[in-house]
Amino acid sequence: MVSWIYPKPPFDFQYSLDYLNRSKMEPVDRVKNNQYLRLFLIKDSLFLVRVSEEGSVHSPCLKLEILTGNPDSEQYNQITALVARIFNVDLDLTDFYQAVEQDRVLKRITKNYFGFKPVLTPTIFEALAWAIIGQQVNLNFAFQLKNSLVKEFGEKLEYDSDVFYAFPSPEKLADLNPEQLTRLKFSHRKAEYLIGLTRKISKGNWKLNELLQGDPEQLIASLVQFNGVGRWTAEYVLLKGYGCLDSIPAADIGLRNAIGKYYGLKGQASEEEVREISSAWKGYRGLASFYLWRQFQEDMEAEKRKKKKVYCSVLNSPLGEIYIASTDQGVCNISFGEGGKENFDSWLAKNFLAENIVKAENENNKILRQLEEYFQGERTEFALDFDLIGTPFQKRVWKQLLTIPYGSTASYKEIADKLGNSNLSRAVGLANSKNPIGIVIPCHRVIGTSGELVGYAGGLQYKRMLLDLERARI
Repeated sequence: MVSWIYPKPPFDFQYSLDYLNRSKMEPVDRVKNNQYLRLFLIKDSLFLVRVSEEGSVHSPCLKLEILTGNPDSEQYNQITALVARIFNVDLDLTDFYQAVEQDRVLKRITKNYFGFKPVLTPTIFEALAWAIIGQQVNLNFAFQLKNSLVKEFGEKLEYDSDVFYAFPSPEKLADLNPEQLTRLKFSHRKAEYLIGLTRKISKGNWKLNELLQGDPEQLIASLVQFNGVGRWTAEYVLLKGYGCLDSIPAADIGLRNAIGKYYGLKGQASEEEVREISSAWKGYRGLASFYLWRQFQEDMEAEKRKKKKVYCSVLNSPLGEIYIASTDQGVCNISFGEGGKENFDSWLAKNFLAENIVKAENENNKILRQLEEYFQGERTEFALDFDLIGTPFQKRVWKQLLTIPYGSTASYKEIADKLGNSNLSRAVGLANSKNPIGIVIPCHRVIGTSGELVGYAGGLQYKRMLLDLERARI
């Protein structure tokens, strides 16, 4: 069963996928092959859905496929509404962008992440449960707790040699005792908070959908009456669960760090400073928080990256020696052709500490095998994880390159059109030339508007060889 959803532009689906894919421990929001998959439990029936991008940033369209189950009309409408809610399709970013035009920080960040819409939880309960899980622990441990909870108590479905999980219902969790959660490394107090919450909801004593009546402060006042819900949790649920874009979790450590860093404070901003600075964004304070979180995460990842181990290999191929680098996250560089070794070495030196650059043992076997299959004509698509290193715009371009089919080509203008602005052709060309993962991210498939084989970082003869190899196989 297939249908289409049309978000209000601008909307960059790739940024939503990046957010949903921020942890390998995430158990319910799955991203595979540039598509979103989620298992929903609706009226005691399980439905696995897949969402993919069909349009562009300025003309967005999402393809919704129901892969399993046979929903009735009510279930079908609920599935569609849940997907639309997750991707915030009705949000119009235009007024927000205009409102922060005079803010030097947000003006820069919104340009970096143009079309990024906050991803919401499918239910308010899930936002509240996730907020409680994440209290006073780092994000990695919070994902571990969520992973354990979902796999222990969520419904599961096997599909296409994979297992998918639905987030547990309040009714399922209400029957637990704290010891069942402490065995999963929940603190006893956090277990009590979560179980107490689910019991109140499952008995109908607390109707989350009916709480938002009038001023958001009234909702916060209602939420904080419950054990385990303070103002930070309430503000977070208001933002992620209710989609209230003016709700700012001012006590959030990540947000305080971001505002301290970008607004020139001496260290972490206080909660009062967050509220004072954000008053200039009234009406959009929560929305601005998402952008600040996203930029701060990107910057922190860049700092951490230098400390990662990077595993290097060499493959003898029809193109000559191919130099390959990967981290535990995925492949990060494939270089070859003219100046391939020099470019490879300088790129590694720029992005990693020298002591962390090591010769691969078995770490790159999957990459090597798939490249060999490609050159033998046995593989037309790669199934690899990436550790992309580049600017937000460059990453958007590289992800668009992945949509060009084997044996086909696209022009710089066509890629620019996909990104929502035909005037970006030159910028697309520059990003294309900076692609660090040759062959697998197929920058060789991008040509000039009139069909000419314009510049290629490894040398035009190698671009021609790759295109000829692919055309000979189809």
